[in-house]
Amino acid sequence: MLQRFRNAYGGLSRSIWLLALVMLINRSGTMVIPFLTVYLTQSLGFSVGEAGLVVTVFGLGSIVGTLLGGRLSDRFGYFPVMFWSLVLGGSLFFVLGQIRTLPTLCGTVFVLSVVAEAFRPANSASVASYATPATLTRSYALNRLAINLGWSVGPVLGGVLAGIGYEWLFVADGATCLLAAVLLWIFLKNRSGVAAKTGVDEPEAALNSSVRRDRTFLLFLFFSLLFAVAFFQMLTLIPVYLKEVYHFSEPRIGLWLALNGVIVAACEMLLVHGLDGRRSPLAFARWGVVMVMLAFVGFNAFEGWVPVLWIGAVLLSFGEMFTMPFMQTFSVGRASVATRGQYAAAYSAVWSGAWVLAPAIGSQVAERAGYAALWWLMVGFCVGAWVGLGWVKRRVIHQQTEPAMPGIR
Repeated sequence: MLQRFRNAYGGLSRSIWLLALVMLINRSGTMVIPFLTVYLTQSLGFSVGEAGLVVTVFGLGSIVGTLLGGRLSDRFGYFPVMFWSLVLGGSLFFVLGQIRTLPTLCGTVFVLSVVAEAFRPANSASVASYATPATLTRSYALNRLAINLGWSVGPVLGGVLAGIGYEWLFVADGATCLLAAVLLWIFLKNRSGVAAKTGVDEPEAALNSSVRRDRTFLLFLFFSLLFAVAFFQMLTLIPVYLKEVYHFSEPRIGLWLALNGVIVAACEMLLVHGLDGRRSPLAFARWGVVMVMLAFVGFNAFEGWVPVLWIGAVLLSFGEMFTMPFMQTFSVGRASVATRGQYAAAYSAVWSGAWVLAPAIGSQVAERAGYAALWWLMVGFCVGAWVGLGWVKRRVIHQQTEPAMPGIR
């Protein structure tokens, strides 16, 4: 078993490990967003609707930020985008903690979200640059491991600081952003990437001069959105479902959510190391979609049976591990070196958009038709994603066997 862990984590470049360290520190300071709604309602006295508006504005800003970050990465390089995103984002957290009026809060949150989320596509492009073809998927898996570990630490520390005073959330979040920026500057400022080929031959990739001209990738984005909306129910409506239908306490809901982080942290690198290169990335992604679908089927088929909730958590976790690293590998593989930023941005924007759509769709369906209808709808989304990703996979195979024609792919 120890040797498996060594093999899974071995062979990654020092730059990839340093990027993961920066991401871990940055995400460990994620305290404001998890407690934003509570802060706005309990500390500032806003209504739930007003707090929801602020959160929605954050989601819209994240979409703009990811698209802008990708464009800027292609034009100026990923390092300056990551560095200034951390510096400016960290500074804006200090500012946000001093604002008390709703219009100013919405404006500041939007700008903060745009600046902070520009980091994501730049980070994705940097991983592709520092990885080799043989380690690309594992490099993304390590990056996701850092994110998951950070998300596990940040809200816990945030809960402690919120008990002392909400103002400390903004201080801690801003400080960790600035610390991550300093480490990024020290360790990676003068490191050049390997410009690894990532799955698309350069003549073919050159045809994909922009996301808008790559029809295959646009289809992939649409079906990824269907899956992402379904998956994000885990973080939006399922906790409410556990509370209202099964009467879970808050600590028990937290334990249910924590199970996902534990499984992903323990298993993803081993899983990716064992599977990478054996099939196409989309083949594994489709397996993951089926696992997520089965979780929703179980919620309805075995309603009232508590163990199905924990089985569902396991299925959602393995579905995540089969989909996300391999989807990201496919996404980067469609791009040339010159367009990595925009491809990473488009893929990140899909997940940002799903973060906005998932609670909006989920809450409306659950309120009007009930949770059973919501879970069946998510099953439908997963079926659509499974069929669609299979279609995309066949298009890719066809493009690889047919002579390349200039123009739209």
